[in-house]
Amino acid sequence: MLTQARLKELLHYCPDTGVFTWRVSPSKKIRIGQKAGCVTAGKRTSYCVIRLDKALYKAHRLAWLYSYGGWPNGMIDHNDGDGLNNKLSNLSDTDSSGNNLNLPRRLDNSSGYIGVGLHAASGKYRARVCRNGARISLGLFNTSEEAADAVAIEYTKQGFNPNHGR
Repeated sequence: MLTQARLKELLHYCPDTGVFTWRVSPSKKIRIGQKAGCVTAGKRTSYCVIRLDKALYKAHRLAWLYSYGGWPNGMIDHNDGDGLNNKLSNLSDTDSSGNNLNLPRRLDNSSGYIGVGLHAASGKYRARVCRNGARISLGLFNTSEEAADAVAIEYTKQGFNPNHGR
């Protein structure tokens, strides 16, 4: 199990930029001071991953270990939704429920607004919010914009991140 001490032996982390650089040269191709990691695509966003001692780690989890001395209790949420922005101020330790409060709009969304979909039977736009597995119906609206406004109000009441659905 990687420790903070071992991590600091291998890498330097700048909390203001979110960038890791090598303190040692792990191979002939990598120099001391060179930026560590590579970009990998996740389900919804891209992340930086770094291989240390034959194991692959997400850079945002390493940033947490480096800064706080222990692994996060849950998931790491990128507050701005950018999985490559590993500035310490952009990272939060949360559970999956909290992480779901800051999701991007789904790729198959056709209305352009999260929580809004066309109700085929009525031809109106349905507004819904899901929280902790419960679906809250906000009603039917004449335009997608009206439905989106209702969803935005409910998101604020429910404590969703302002970037949710961006």
